[in-house]
Amino acid sequence: MSGLPTDANDESRAYAERLYDLFLGADHRHGIYRVLEVVNGKAEIKDENGKGPLDVKGPPTVSLWEMHLASNIRQLGVSPVRADGMCRWGVLDVDDKGVDFEEVVAAMAGLPLLPCRSKSGRGGHGYFFADDWVPQSDMNAALSAMAARLPYKKIDIFPPADSAGNWVCMPYGEGDRTDRYAAKARGLAMSVAEFLEAAENARQSPTAIAAITRSPAPEGAPASSDDADRAGRKLAAFVTEIAEAQEGGRAKLLYGLSKDMGKMIGAGWIEEDVVFDALMEAATRARLPYGEAAGHVRNGIKDGKREPPDADRGDGGDLYPRIENLIVRTGGEIDEWRLTLSGYGDITLPVKEIMNYYAFNVHCASQLGAVYRHMKVNDWNDRLREARSRAEFEEVPQDETVEYMMREQLRDFCMDRHRGESIDELLLSKPVAVPEEDRVYFRFVDFDKFLRTGSSRFKNGTTQTIGALIKKAVGKDNYKQTMKIVKGRPKGIPVKWVRMSLLDKSVELPLPPLATPPL
Repeated sequence: MSGLPTDANDESRAYAERLYDLFLGADHRHGIYRVLEVVNGKAEIKDENGKGPLDVKGPPTVSLWEMHLASNIRQLGVSPVRADGMCRWGVLDVDDKGVDFEEVVAAMAGLPLLPCRSKSGRGGHGYFFADDWVPQSDMNAALSAMAARLPYKKIDIFPPADSAGNWVCMPYGEGDRTDRYAAKARGLAMSVAEFLEAAENARQSPTAIAAITRSPAPEGAPASSDDADRAGRKLAAFVTEIAEAQEGGRAKLLYGLSKDMGKMIGAGWIEEDVVFDALMEAATRARLPYGEAAGHVRNGIKDGKREPPDADRGDGGDLYPRIENLIVRTGGEIDEWRLTLSGYGDITLPVKEIMNYYAFNVHCASQLGAVYRHMKVNDWNDRLREARSRAEFEEVPQDETVEYMMREQLRDFCMDRHRGESIDELLLSKPVAVPEEDRVYFRFVDFDKFLRTGSSRFKNGTTQTIGALIKKAVGKDNYKQTMKIVKGRPKGIPVKWVRMSLLDKSVELPLPPLATPPL
């Protein structure tokens, strides 16, 4: 290898500046290694008093890097972790006995690591670089994922997941004369210039670093379309919730929703990179710092993947009701929803009975033969809220509307063949038709009794409700109250009347089929 000039020239300064930028890390202290010696096959760094590297306050400067490149006497140590827990590089230290550096170079091929010889020459280091600051937990997770792909038992990882950790003795002490060089594909040594170019080109984005830790989707049967659709809808809802979150509790919300999605990732319902990218975009819109948000999303997904899908939150297959579709039926006597349940079909119930999970389960068992497990109230409401957000609307058929049914009840009562022939028969609880007035007179109490003794759907209604429904059925101008004088009641009695022409409709019978004329 050609020697790097030891005098402070422009080239030396330029290399030092680029190395300083490449290995930015702890900015409040650094290490100085004074003497390198090999003891029992392992490099030891001691000063003249037998002590280890000197801990020095202040950041590693460009001048210190120039000294590092110029001599093996004052070697520089840098910690990758900044005071705020962020970092831009890390390293794997393969220290298995009997492992040659050339073997490490071959093993790291295909990974975004730059293999370098260690101080002892045994094993090797794999340097990993980011193009932006990331949480040390993310850097550690990516390095751990890559370490798991290497065939070695003993691999140390810098930085650790959650503490400052140790110094790392920097490569290229003495510049191009060093034996701690980075290797090309065939194990040949890189010069300082070649190392800098390779390292700068190997920098990974935070998104790429996050992707390294993602597990592949579990093998086996692919997720059903129902499960995939459900996971997609959940993710879309979570993205909106995170993006619109206000300050205070955003981090907790991001972690919790990431964990929920992690369960679905673990079940193979949705790909991890899709979830990560979507949640990070939402966190950015919520103005959360990238590094902080990435840590919460990563930890949430990781913790969620350890748990099976949470049935109580809508991920339990046929053990819990899975709503494929919801139709809101409008215009009926009461508010009704028609639910399409996966594996069982449709069920139409009043909204209040659907909201009551126990009552809903009873109806499902009776009508569909579906017996579901118990669900918590909030979880059932969450599932209904999600289904309601994508509901369709349907007008109730004419013959099922409140107005139609009330009009039919009035017709049955007022136009019955047993109706009275004279006004006096109102006292006998009979309605009385007066064609010349186009009215049918009746006492409200008699119609109310008629509704409650028959099979009417209005039998449990209050008198105020029934009166309001009559007005809706025939129109307020066609339903009035008046006084009628009847036998024995000279002052008259209060009665109701409705327009007779609205009720007295002749029944059209189909004509009998004509006989086919003979030929």
